[in-house]
Amino acid sequence: MKNIKQVIREEKLKKETTGLVKEVKPNRLKYHVVVEWPGTCRNRSAKTLQSRPDLVHQMNEYTKKVIAVCSIYKNPIQIDQEYNVIGIRTWWKNGSDLYHFLMNLKQHDLQVVPEFGVVNKLSQKLILFKLQIDSDGITVF
Repeated sequence: MKNIKQVIREEKLKKETTGLVKEVKPNRLKYHVVVEWPGTCRNRSAKTLQSRPDLVHQMNEYTKKVIAVCSIYKNPIQIDQEYNVIGIRTWWKNGSDLYHFLMNLKQHDLQVVPEFGVVNKLSQKLILFKLQIDSDGITVF
């Protein structure tokens, strides 16, 4: 049971942030970004994928590519193994690694969902923010 101070603090945090708030499992990785599937593979149901092994193969190759790109960074990066219709969920420990990854998306021919999440260390909640990436940098709003 939460005490009244915790509830007030959580409500205040929700109002202060512009993003969505989600509960996450505690871990040491702080940032969350979803790398979108290639256009032909997006928003496919499990039933469709069972009848389309060509799409499954393409998604597996794309996942290998994302893993290869993420392996060049020195800090730990976790890639979720659960299927997601939107794309591949990635978790990052270091913000500078994530920044370099986002700034080099075109170089690696990758796209991300235009939002990223930050895990609040105290509440263990994932707060999602919209982002815009251009040649000058990243804008968060």
